[in-house]
Amino acid sequence: MNESQFSQKMSKIAGIATWLAVGVPEIIDFTISSKFFIWLAAYLLFIIIFSFYTAKIFQKIFKNKFVVLSALTALATITQILNADYGLMPILFVLTAVIAAYFMPVKMGFYWVIFQSLIIFTSLITIGVELFNSFVPTIAYFGFQAFALFSTYAMLNEVKAKMELAQVNAELRATQELIKESGQMTERLRIARELHDLIGHQLTALSLNLEVAKHLSDAKAKEHIIKAQLMNKILLSDLRKVVSSMLDTEEIDLVKVLNGLIENVPKPKIHFDISEDLIVRDPNRAHVIVRCVQEVITNSIKHSNAENLWFSIEIKNYNINIKARDDGRGAQGVKAGNGLTGMAERLAEVGGKLSFASQQGQGFNIEASLPVGF
Repeated sequence: MNESQFSQKMSKIAGIATWLAVGVPEIIDFTISSKFFIWLAAYLLFIIIFSFYTAKIFQKIFKNKFVVLSALTALATITQILNADYGLMPILFVLTAVIAAYFMPVKMGFYWVIFQSLIIFTSLITIGVELFNSFVPTIAYFGFQAFALFSTYAMLNEVKAKMELAQVNAELRATQELIKESGQMTERLRIARELHDLIGHQLTALSLNLEVAKHLSDAKAKEHIIKAQLMNKILLSDLRKVVSSMLDTEEIDLVKVLNGLIENVPKPKIHFDISEDLIVRDPNRAHVIVRCVQEVITNSIKHSNAENLWFSIEIKNYNINIKARDDGRGAQGVKAGNGLTGMAERLAEVGGKLSFASQQGQGFNIEASLPVGF
């Protein structure tokens, strides 16, 4: 369980404890009436939505998070109006203020707290409480709500900053690994060329000179020259094998680089399915693949609220195909932002292409392909 999930869980537990403290005394001292049962239904439904609003079934029912918050506020309003003379009832609005911090930006969240405070004030005026005596508890509960709201924002921002820092560090390590792999590949290529061009050339020249010497020497010396020719031939063959071996291993360990991207990423949980025959020899193409995967991970962290993110990378019809999908909230009518646009441009530079799709509540899907480029 990561820090964000732990904080959210503890916030729910504290909220449930607060809900119990507010309502149990009223339930114990209840008087049977239709008003009480309406209040009880709203009170119980409030905690059900509060406790399970992150569950998949609720995300399907309430596809828009604003609807969840509106439902909680509406239920808190019903309990307040039906039991406005009970001084602790407005505490339910403090719980909705906590939820507001998860669902909306700071300014809108503050306006929401003001709106809920007006509900409290109106409910007190409605039952005949004097203006001053209505104003004082309203201000008090406004302060409680604002404190809960901004404390939650501060906690969420801290968790978000830590997650972004972890992602940046992972990206840096992956980039360093990619540079290291590219550097090693370049060095292997340089050494292979040096061996082939310099030593190979000298051995070939030696072979020609030995052949000339064999024809100009007497029988006794010719025997040693033939042995030298054989050794030279073996050396030249071994050299070619070494050079070929170095060129054959001229590939980037993409799996190692990609695994570096997901280190210390607490959420979502990332699953890789990489084809065993995936070989990338072009550092530029490897860089494009890594940046595409990196962008998908970043978008999922920032926008999807997904629990899982799946990647599939395989070679098919001389193309490297990258597929990614998450189980996040998704969105209707997704438009390419800077991240997706940059990804499409990188792919286009190497002859690749990008497509993406999403539906509300059905996660986000991305498909990219680029030529192998042998």
